[in-house]
Amino acid sequence: MWLDRLCCTVGVLLFIQIPQLMEQYRLMLSGRTFELRYQVSLLAKAAAQNHKSLNAYIDKFVQSSDSDFASQGELMHQMTQRLDHLNQALESLSQSSPLARPLAFVSHLDWQIGRETLAQFHPGLSFTLETGLYALFGFFFGWLIYRLMRALASPLKKKVTP
Repeated sequence: MWLDRLCCTVGVLLFIQIPQLMEQYRLMLSGRTFELRYQVSLLAKAAAQNHKSLNAYIDKFVQSSDSDFASQGELMHQMTQRLDHLNQALESLSQSSPLARPLAFVSHLDWQIGRETLAQFHPGLSFTLETGLYALFGFFFGWLIYRLMRALASPLKKKVTP
């Protein structure tokens, strides 16, 4: 029957995009991390010029009685926290094995970066063992969907037949 082949083909085509999606997400994450790292390094240089650690420099701003300076200090604090978060996510995703990568991807997913990755996603095909495994999983997923559709349609078919 043609429906089984269609389901398996669609499963393969969908699943082989997963490594592409994770790689494009990693690239977006990497770009953001490197830019934020650069900005925080400029803050650290400014702190060093004032003979302070970065945390002491930021605390001086946060504790200022001037609300403008306090807001700027809070922004600097959020930047350093975000840098730590993005560094962890990038390291986890970059150093994980192909089998552990989906778990690293899901556990460290930043929704804002994820949405932008999906909005700019370009389908592709890479010829790697990882993509081959995803194709195999997609084939079995498509086959299971076909079997489920067939099982659900079976009772309906019996009721329609006189």
